[in-house]
Amino acid sequence: MKIKYRIYAHKLYSPRDVSRRIGIDVKKIIDLLEKNKTFGSKMGNFWFIRGSEILEINKILRRNKVGQNSIDRGKLKRLEKEERKDSGEKII
Repeated sequence: MKIKYRIYAHKLYSPRDVSRRIGIDVKKIIDLLEKNKTFGSKMGNFWFIRGSEILEINKILRRNKVGQNSIDRGKLKRLEKEERKDSGEKII
């Protein structure tokens, strides 16, 4: 059974807390924070993320995941078509 955590908009969270709440790896969250620099605050080597920003981080990471899968499917379909073409099958 997965424990559900509440997210408060005014609180500050660490990347580990965020990964616990949205189920995405800590390294991916930190990479996104390093790349964008629009979410969270960095103090030394530690990130603080406001609760209201967690939903936007989740949307971005999920969108990247879905986009990556669709690209992979497109490549697979093209490869299958090329294989059929090489073998002499009719492509419908």
